[in-house]
Amino acid sequence: NILVSPYFLGIINVFYYPIYYRDLFLKEIQKRSDDFEKIEVPNKLKQKGFMMESNITDKKKATLEIDHIAWRNNILYVIETKIWDLKPLFEHKLTHINMDRDLKGIVDGEKYTRKDGELIVRSIPSLSLKIDYVKNNLQKWCEDHKNIKEIKGLIITKIKPLLEEYKKVRIISFN
Repeated sequence: NILVSPYFLGIINVFYYPIYYRDLFLKEIQKRSDDFEKIEVPNKLKQKGFMMESNITDKKKATLEIDHIAWRNNILYVIETKIWDLKPLFEHKLTHINMDRDLKGIVDGEKYTRKDGELIVRSIPSLSLKIDYVKNNLQKWCEDHKNIKEIKGLIITKIKPLLEEYKKVRIISFN
């Protein structure tokens, strides 16, 4: 006889579901990611008294997209949001190491993907480049641009990241 606890079956279900129902799982992750970036973060920033603009793009460089800029008093933040909620195999240490690598990649301008088991590094606009773009075009989006004394980079994630700061860019959890 084999005794299996209902709690054990629940845990197995958590790990099994993202593998067996991969397409549904990825679709739900994308929906949650969009809600986080477009609804939850802007609403929370506005509740905290920030003025903000979202979805800023450079017409000349279609690849340069900024999730949000938010300012209060004399500080403006150039914000990137990443949900990084539950993922397939989220319990593995490698998943957490990859999260740190990906966070650093946002700042450095590198995006990591895998194809056929091989790591592919693609160049993307770095957060530093986005900060410079905002500095040079501040008057377009910020009516208080004359009062802004400092512009900082900020990454907001859904769960608490292991990395709290990288190259003077704060990395905070939404909560």
